[in-house]
Amino acid sequence: MQVQNYHNPEIVEPAQMMNVAPPSQEHPRGLYNCVVFSPGAESDWPSQGLNGHMIAEEMD
Repeated sequence: MQVQNYHNPEIVEPAQMMNVAPPSQEHPRGLYNCVVFSPGAESDWPSQGLNGHMIAEEMD
């Protein structure tokens, strides 16, 4: 996943990886990540709030 810099949208930040893990004794509910993203370049967060954004939850 990559994001644009908040203060300078022309800068694309380095890619980051999302990790998940199935339930285990140490983590009975597993480990997962949630993200809020915009599928389009026209997003103007935070001034638009979450309008036009999507929420995804990555689970194993």
